[in-house]
Amino acid sequence: MLIVGLWFTESLHGLHPSIPALIGVILMALPGVGCSKWANMVKINFDTILIMGVTLSQGYGFNHSGAAELVGGSLSADWIIDLLRSPVIGVIFILLITQILHLAVANVSAAVVTLIPIFIGLSAKAGADPVLICITASLACLHGYILVVEATPNIIVHSTGQIQQKEFVIPGLHMTMIMILVTIFTAVTWWNWIGFL
Repeated sequence: MLIVGLWFTESLHGLHPSIPALIGVILMALPGVGCSKWANMVKINFDTILIMGVTLSQGYGFNHSGAAELVGGSLSADWIIDLLRSPVIGVIFILLITQILHLAVANVSAAVVTLIPIFIGLSAKAGADPVLICITASLACLHGYILVVEATPNIIVHSTGQIQQKEFVIPGLHMTMIMILVTIFTAVTWWNWIGFL
């Protein structure tokens, strides 16, 4: 309750959201107060936590270094705008380009925060439906299979030590292609039937 309260009142106290989170971890492990035993705390795989932190930092750096604006400018080419004017071709293009860009901005949250504003701008220039473009991009961001850092389940599986990054690549490429094909099929059938496409 205390931590959630601190997050909700950030405008009053000015603490960065990470500070209440750290306070929560300390209180959770504090003898006599906390709900977790120290023996359990030391068993946490901190490699996973560090990987998540690195991918979030990478997304932050991508947004604040000007790289996101560079990508947005590069995607504003006339031929790309023309592709987005056709809903089906636009869906296919957004699926492909999002999967490629998701490899650069690995964390799902960071990828969505980075790419959605770019795609809203592109859809406005093309006169395309921004909701269609953004839902397509969001779906593509959720399905990251090629790199360990593209999705939290991948990181959890990798943290067991039973599987290495190189073992993700081939199955990940297959799963990515299946995801793209299923989304295209869904777009031309169901989305079309409900008037979304």
